Amino acid sequence: MQPVRPEPAAAANDVPGQVRGAYGSASDLVTHSMLGIGGLFEEMASYGISRAALIANTGIELAALDDPAARMTHQQKILLFRNVQRLSPHAGVGLFAGQRQRL
Repeated sequence: MQPVRPEPAAAANDVPGQVRGAYGSASDLVTHSMLGIGGLFEEMASYGISRAALIANTGIELAALDDPAARMTHQQKILLFRNVQRLSPHAGVGLFAGQRQRL
């Protein structure tokens, strides 16, 4: 016989079928420093891919790439990495870019 598990009590403001909570934060609210992505841009430049092509449709401004205080949203970072994935001739581009990093 299976144990019976009681349903959690519904909150007064619950709406059937709606998610009451979620883990994490909205991807357009979380921001990341842009420091450290220079190696990625250098690696992609070695394949002839421009910085402008990498940030296309991300909302990242070209000037921000040279600003050490610039930040990007989590969503922008995902879009940037999708562009890298799409444009890179090598699946291991992240490993090659990592070799360019200076710690």
